[in-house]
Formats: sequence, structure tokens, C-alpha cells
Amino acid sequence: MTEVKIQGQQTILSDKSHTGKIRPWREKKIGNQLLAMAYEDVNPRKAARLRECACYLIFRKLVDGMKLQEMNSCRVRLCPMCAWRRSLKIYSHVRRIMDGMETERSYRYIFLTLTVRTCQGADLQNTIDGMMSAWQRLVRLMSVRRAVKGWYRGLEITHDTEPLISGKRYRTNPKYYKSMGLNVGDANPNYDLYHPHFHCVLAVNSRYFKTDEYITHEKWVELWRKSMRLDYDPVADVRRVSGNTAKDVAEVAKYAVKDGDYIVPDDWDLTVETVRLLDRVLENRRLVAYGGKFKEWHKRLNLDDEMDGDLIHVEDEEEADAKEKPEIVTYVWNVGYNQYLRANE
Repeated sequence: MTEVKIQGQQTILSDKSHTGKIRPWREKKIGNQLLAMAYEDVNPRKAARLRECACYLIFRKLVDGMKLQEMNSCRVRLCPMCAWRRSLKIYSHVRRIMDGMETERSYRYIFLTLTVRTCQGADLQNTIDGMMSAWQRLVRLMSVRRAVKGWYRGLEITHDTEPLISGKRYRTNPKYYKSMGLNVGDANPNYDLYHPHFHCVLAVNSRYFKTDEYITHEKWVELWRKSMRLDYDPVADVRRVSGNTAKDVAEVAKYAVKDGDYIVPDDWDLTVETVRLLDRVLENRRLVAYGGKFKEWHKRLNLDDEMDGDLIHVEDEEEADAKEKPEIVTYVWNVGYNQYLRANE
């Protein structure tokens, strides 16, 4: 269902999914504009592409909602608009792959998050290069090959942009700050540090947890440490997927970097330098990958590339009434109002 609001005589876009959730077109376009400003000092050509991204949206208006038909996408890796659309696409692809796999046999699924210590920006590229190589070593280990029948792997990078420890941040891990003698308002020891990590979905046999294929949490830590060639025990989070698999799998469809981690309006110098670094680090890098049964079904379903493919048809939503002739409606970004307004009104 789509609701409209009137500003003067013009209709403001308010697009809802079939679950009733408002899609964040306006918020993502505002972030896109701020990023374009930062790119003026980093890469003017990308800045121009960003400004043109999603400046118009063409929908088919159905009985019970709207379906996107056309938009212009800049495909800049950091673009908040394109990153949001990619996250929807990744979720859709992983869900379709898992649904396909279930038609041939029953699997169980595991969420695996693999981390390393936070690093300085100067070390970020080498850290990620090391993680990519370590992942290839990990999945070639005999114990992992026996246990894991297919996998999805996505890279996420978080960036700490708070110079002081906020109350909210302190409450997330009070033991950590207490152990360092720190409190709310003190200098944040992780300020301007980066934390790259992998979010993974692993497919295992239905009886995996009752067989000798089972890999304990401690073993995953050991295997990741060995693969990363570290001199410390890294953090690994392992969780069994339960409940509604299609819903739970959305956990992995994260952005490579959330725009709040690099767009810091209160510190524009930090914003520009962060964008400069992440643009270089993420350029031409494979941020998502599939292996085993996931890769097989990705090919069988003829799914396109998540990073550089279609960013329009990214959701598997049922149309309300396919027989009804749809109405085409266009919304154009209005810089003055900071809103999408319906054209030709």
C-alpha cells in the first residue's frame, strides 16, 4: 500500500512494502547528496554520477501498492541509495538460493561471523587482503569441506566515528570500558578505527549437529586463527538458524559500509578522508561470494551480479493484481524540498 501526503499542490512519495514498511527513498537520497559533496574532493567524476543517481523514480501503480520500473543508478560502491538496493538484492538472492536447495534435500543453516582486531585506516587494505586470502584457506580445510555443503560470504566494515564514549556506546559493553578505567564522556579508544569482518551463511547436513562433522565454537576460532595466521584468538560468532529461515537470513544482507560510518556532518574533514580511504579500499573488490551448493544454485537460478547488476528488480514481491492495467507514475527529486515529488501535477 502506498500513502500520499500533499505539500502545496504536489504529492510527496510515500512508498510502502507489502509488509507495510516505508521504503527509505528520501533518507537514502539525502545521504547520496552528502556523499556527492564529499566526492567533490575525492573523485569529481564519481561526484557527478552520484548527483544523477535516483534523481527520478518510475513506478507501476497497482491496486495495493507500487512496483519500481525504472531508476538511474550510479553504482558507486559507497552510495547509500545503491547500497540499500544491493542489500535488498542480496537478501532476495540468498533466500531464493536456500529455497532452491531445499527442493533437493533438507539442510540446516548456520550464521558465522568472523572478525579480526580493529585497525588503523592505513592498515585497512592489507587487513582485508589478508582476510580474503584467509577465507580461501579456511574453506579448503578438510574439516570445513566435510561439514559445509555451501556458503555465502559478505564483507562488512564498521568505522568508529565517535571521539567520546557516549552513554549508548558505553551500555553496549560496560565491562570493556570498565576494564580500561573508562566512563561516559571519556576519549573513545576506538575512535577512527576500522573493523572489517565477514558475515556468512553456511549450509550443513540436516543431522550435522549430531555427527562428527560438527564444528564447535572453539574449533571455529582455532580454524580462523590458523587461516588468518594470527598470534591471538580472534572473535568468531556462530549461531544456528532457527525459525523462519527466509526472515532470519536477512541478517547477512548488510551493507559493506553503512553510510553513518563515513558521512559525519559534524566533522567534514573526517568524512572526506574516510570516503577517500574507503573508495580506494573497496574499488573493484569482490564484496560478496558464494561457494558449494550456494554457488551452484546461484548459477542454476541465473541470478545476476549483486554488485554491478540490476538494482531495480531486487525484491520478490507479489503484484497485487497482475490483470489490472497498471498506471505509470513518476517521482522526481526536488532539491529545494529535499523530497521526491510526483511529476506533472
